[in-house]
Amino acid sequence: MGKGKAPRRAILLLHGDERFLVDEKARATLDEWRKELVSDFGEDTLEGQGLTPSRLQDAILQAPFLDPYRVVYARMAAAARAEALAPALAEVPATTRLVLTVAGRVSAVGKLAKAVNAAGGTVEEMQPLKGRALSEWAARRATDHGLTPAVAAQVVWVTPPDLSIVDSELQKLAAYRASGAKLTPEAVAELLA
Repeated sequence: MGKGKAPRRAILLLHGDERFLVDEKARATLDEWRKELVSDFGEDTLEGQGLTPSRLQDAILQAPFLDPYRVVYARMAAAARAEALAPALAEVPATTRLVLTVAGRVSAVGKLAKAVNAAGGTVEEMQPLKGRALSEWAARRATDHGLTPAVAAQVVWVTPPDLSIVDSELQKLAAYRASGAKLTPEAVAELLA
């Protein structure tokens, strides 16, 4: 076996100012991990509000019952209190997969990020999309909803640069079109007003 980098463990810290992307990445990761679970006992969701290091550590250290591994999802810990969770990651068994999301940013050199990295995990920051990145994201999202990139451009033009609002408007337009109505530029402008 070569001396390459060790594979990353199934420990994921998602944080940043773009909460929509944090939620979306967490949801996609959890959906993928849930595919191999055979029981309802394999997943533990912990709300970030009031989450303590000892409660998180208890969930992490619990052995799987009927499943090949446990999935622990610590959802939206407050950024101001997130660093205090670092000691809970001192020991993460190979049978635990962890997604920890933080409502806001954490320091890349802070205790929590260091603990995730030391445990072999991954830290991802989700920053707000602006300009071209926002337009490209909206165009991909519009296509996912069966709409054209031109519709996405119109939505981006008239809405605040908040991905949840952009996505909501795209969903609304897709539902309008699915009802059988013709989605003209005028109809789009009226629906977005």
